[in-house]
Amino acid sequence: MIMAEYLFGILVVVGVVAVAAVLFVVWGIVSLARLAIWTLKGLLGTARGPMEPLRGRLTCPGAMCRAGNPPTARFCRRCGRPLGERGYGAMRRAAAW
Repeated sequence: MIMAEYLFGILVVVGVVAVAAVLFVVWGIVSLARLAIWTLKGLLGTARGPMEPLRGRLTCPGAMCRAGNPPTARFCRRCGRPLGERGYGAMRRAAAW
């Protein structure tokens, strides 16, 4: 009786490990396929380019970013680069009393 319980426990552990291994392999294959598609789009030039700046917004100075940011932003929302002096002057101060 005790031997059957041990055997059942071992089978449960082996089953859980097998399911985890299968899920990991599927995740790896899907990730590699997505990476290959993304790379091919980049090589063919069909990937989305940099974000287009919107009117009335600050443009990021980064050559690869050029994202549009609100006038009060101090840092780029996409890449985190400082936007320079323009962002500091447009901030409003809250009343402190």
